[in-house]
Amino acid sequence: MQSVETVERVLELAPHGRLVNTSVDAQVHWRGQKAILHHDENDPRAIDSVRMRGDTFFEVEEVSDDYSNVRRLTSCAIDADTGRILVAPTGQRNTKMTIAQCKDSFIYSVDRECKVRVAVVFSEEDGIDGVDLGWYTAVEFSGRSNGCFLVLERDEELSLDVFPFVQRIGQPTVVTTSEGTTVVTNSAQEGRFIRLFDALGIPFIDENRMTPIRLPNGTKYPVDYMIYPEDPEHQAYVEVKPFRPTDVEIMKAGELHRSTGVDVYIVWGEHFVPGLGVDADKWTPRGEMAREAKYISGIRGARIFTNVDGEIDYEDGYYFMANDKAGGYVWVEEDAGTPPPLPTDMYRNKALARYLERGGRTINKRRRTRFEMRPTVRAASRVVTTSGRRFRPVDTFKAHLYRFRPFALHRPSSHLVPGPGDWNSDRIQAAFRAARGGGSASV
Repeated sequence: MQSVETVERVLELAPHGRLVNTSVDAQVHWRGQKAILHHDENDPRAIDSVRMRGDTFFEVEEVSDDYSNVRRLTSCAIDADTGRILVAPTGQRNTKMTIAQCKDSFIYSVDRECKVRVAVVFSEEDGIDGVDLGWYTAVEFSGRSNGCFLVLERDEELSLDVFPFVQRIGQPTVVTTSEGTTVVTNSAQEGRFIRLFDALGIPFIDENRMTPIRLPNGTKYPVDYMIYPEDPEHQAYVEVKPFRPTDVEIMKAGELHRSTGVDVYIVWGEHFVPGLGVDADKWTPRGEMAREAKYISGIRGARIFTNVDGEIDYEDGYYFMANDKAGGYVWVEEDAGTPPPLPTDMYRNKALARYLERGGRTINKRRRTRFEMRPTVRAASRVVTTSGRRFRPVDTFKAHLYRFRPFALHRPSSHLVPGPGDWNSDRIQAAFRAARGGGSASV
């Protein structure tokens, strides 16, 4: 009996198998399944899906019909001679079934010649590293004295393209980004955030492309996302929850910040609400979300950090906003043949126009004051000189998680501090429509 440590060896033992990564449907079915056994929703005793962990999958030989020589096997194995699969779920730490339940289910499954979908999964980094073995039939139950195995034999008639239904808490979702990349997420909520990041142009990596962070207590934390991974100024971890985080989840995120020094945000809510945080009737006098079914589950978040006393703390009231303002400190000339964007904000400032016409491109604070430039310049702003040359600002700011006070409606946006108007910008609204699956991701 020896361990099967690679997908290549699995394919040698079961050449009919297929790499999980080559099939989006296979990724959806096997991603995130935590238990070894799943059952038909209409018949709880009928096993329909077995995911075997690669680190506990073994190769056995000369088993024949005598299973006594594999009594020590407490996980799963493949018979190198016959290709049969041996499943011993009572030895798996993931299963919640008792020996009696396993025995009853196995015997019942054998009597009904239950069809079972089987896979061996080694890792879920960069997609799923594993082999989908297709369909098997439950043909025998070895009995408790011989190791308590369910014996599966390959079913060649059922297509690998047909998958059983599996009840699960988070349903994996297939998302295609604007660049054409296909991503399979662990839940629909995580899929919505990928669409949001993609629509806002926020660079990110998900948990399948990150190494789990080891916390001080020794546990590993697989964070959902890191946004702006190459930009230290905006870099942050984002953890997605369906409901407001518990104290344990907040402490865990705080330890992540303590260990890495990177900003950590927890965002929660069941759906995206356009214009959230702008209209006063959506908020209580204390600045809390109004208790209306239409708004109560909208996305919001908190920044988790270590305070000056060294304790874990958090600051509520963070939201994704797209600051479409530009500081106006750097300008470039547009090609005369390039049509202006619509709508275009013609920025009329004679001193600035003369400066740009003479070849100036950088505006420092002193020159900004001398030119009497407005506090903010929009990304769509254009300066047209007397000769007809057109210039635009390039120092636009990125979409990010911002602190937002819902009643500070009088406060204008600036190139440093976003204001209420940014929340209702065309860019953020288009992103939220894309996140909900109701519109294009282009902004």
